[in-house]
Amino acid sequence: MSDRLGHASYGKFILLAAISKVLLMDRSYMALGGGGFLLPLFAAALMAGLMVMLHRGGRRAFVLKNGQRPDGAMRIAMGLVALGIFFEVVSLVGSTAVNMKYETFLTTDEGQLAAAVLGAMALAAIQGLTGLEGAGKIGLVVTLLILLLVLSAGYSNYDGFRIFPLLSGDGRQYVLPLMEWLMAFWPVVLLWVFPKKEVHAPEMIKSGLKGILWGGLWCAVVYLGCVLVRSPFSAQPGYSPVEFLFEQATMGRAFYRLDPLISIAITMVTVVTGALALSVCGVLLQQIIGLPHKRPVVALTAALALLVLYWVLTPGSPLWGSLAMIRSLAPGLMLSGLLLRTVWGRSGCHEG
Repeated sequence: MSDRLGHASYGKFILLAAISKVLLMDRSYMALGGGGFLLPLFAAALMAGLMVMLHRGGRRAFVLKNGQRPDGAMRIAMGLVALGIFFEVVSLVGSTAVNMKYETFLTTDEGQLAAAVLGAMALAAIQGLTGLEGAGKIGLVVTLLILLLVLSAGYSNYDGFRIFPLLSGDGRQYVLPLMEWLMAFWPVVLLWVFPKKEVHAPEMIKSGLKGILWGGLWCAVVYLGCVLVRSPFSAQPGYSPVEFLFEQATMGRAFYRLDPLISIAITMVTVVTGALALSVCGVLLQQIIGLPHKRPVVALTAALALLVLYWVLTPGSPLWGSLAMIRSLAPGLMLSGLLLRTVWGRSGCHEG
């Protein structure tokens, strides 16, 4: 593999994924009570622990040297991680397509929007980590500036009483949302997917912890902003908590509506995050199959994701309306693969 993970970009990729997750936050989270904004912080703490575990278990990583092939157990672990991240791609693209339809392209089919987003992701993934690093920096800066603008402009519409009740029902209904928020920080697995220089390991862990910390804080702040302006129509189809937050932000007559900025923010961060996810899937599947290059695997993965999305977004199809189910399966699959590889103490590979 020619891609090499840089310690400076590691934290930025984690932050990008977290921002894309909160921008596409599902409306069902608004029913969890005002204290739901703490879930991203709990998820960040759990993923920080996972990152330290992956660092200490580096000898079990998915990085193979030239001529090496994974054994059966390692193939299963790779496959589970790849499937979990693949489901996250499907969820990411599906949510983006639905948001774009309701926000801007009212007469455009959701499948066409999904195809356009996936095509951009696949092209970016083929360029490798170097291209994604540059695009990610630009997208991150622009998106964070937009979020700062919107959060400050909507201050007059915040109502502190909307945070109550802090909890809704018992604790069991928070388990699944917490698992889903873990995927906001899924790029921590990059430690086990792309080769890195061991001399940079301390800097990489420091960068990763910064990315998780800032990602958790941004998710919590945006989530809290959505709670403080939440609408009685929060359960309606097509309702986006973050979109409503953008709609409530005004800056005089010159900038009376800032909600069109959400499309810019979502597009910039989700394309880079999705491209990174496709690249990870491509690398893992390439090693499972034993192909010399990841490009055809990335293209095939994107095509398969488009097929799944067509079934998910088309009324009457076998998987119609199952986007939430796919999103809920992603963390369990990814964590199962990492756990399997962790407990399997052998090298996991042999000479081809």
